[in-house]
Amino acid sequence: MEQLINHLYDNRITEDTLGVLYINEMMSKVEGIPNLSAVVLLIVESAKPNPLEHYDIKNKLVQLQWINKDELERGSVNSSDSHLIDWVLSGMVLFEKDEYITMYRENINDFPLMERKQKMLTELAKLIRKYNYGKKLFLNGCYLDAFNTIVCSLQHLAKLSIIEHGYYPEVNVWKQVKRIEPEIYKLYDEIVTGGENLEKRLELLFLAIDFAIASKSKLSATYLIEILNLKEPVDIEGVITQLEFKGCVVELNLLVDYLVQKGIIDIMKVKTDSEEIFRRFYYVRFR
Repeated sequence: MEQLINHLYDNRITEDTLGVLYINEMMSKVEGIPNLSAVVLLIVESAKPNPLEHYDIKNKLVQLQWINKDELERGSVNSSDSHLIDWVLSGMVLFEKDEYITMYRENINDFPLMERKQKMLTELAKLIRKYNYGKKLFLNGCYLDAFNTIVCSLQHLAKLSIIEHGYYPEVNVWKQVKRIEPEIYKLYDEIVTGGENLEKRLELLFLAIDFAIASKSKLSATYLIEILNLKEPVDIEGVITQLEFKGCVVELNLLVDYLVQKGIIDIMKVKTDSEEIFRRFYYVRFR
């Protein structure tokens, strides 16, 4: 099997290849590798036109997969494709160029302060979006949809808490947060297993999450606050550019609006050619 795996990837290595990993179900923390016996993951500098190929090796399904370096590094900040990050952390290194995989793993384990600030901001934005949408569903009487959405928001709250404590969120986030901040795990346990009816559980959970967001928002938005504190007032496009924001623009809009409501960010209104239209610029007063 090992020789055949080597044959599968060996002739795919080019100057563009940064690393090759082998992952089977026993290595990954992700809940299995659906229908696959193994994955061979190639990390490359530039995009690959066909990022997936399937092969039969001794009646076992093996997936050959490419991932772009920028996509992988962006995913480590915005929490997308967390299974790919898990594969890079837990897989067997078959090839690496200039110790790329070794340094990537060290960076995740060290979790530098600047990356922690960026990831906290991203998770806060995702948390606020899911919380707002869940509350809207709840007010419309869509309790099961609200339940699904609020569980997602709790997961972002859990990740936020893990990052605040200086750790990188793992795939098994609830096992991790139970050890680091059991109060948040308790919220999750209550919404899933609580004895009260769903409407009542949701009401209580919205109150708890609202309090959690308010208490964590200033620290979690440190990256944005520090940037705005050093700059002249900027419009929303300027905020996106200066942050190099790697999340969804809708999430950033909601985050900025929330921080304005809480008085963490200030607004400067600039006149346009219409007396009734003002352009918004954002800044932080020196505090």
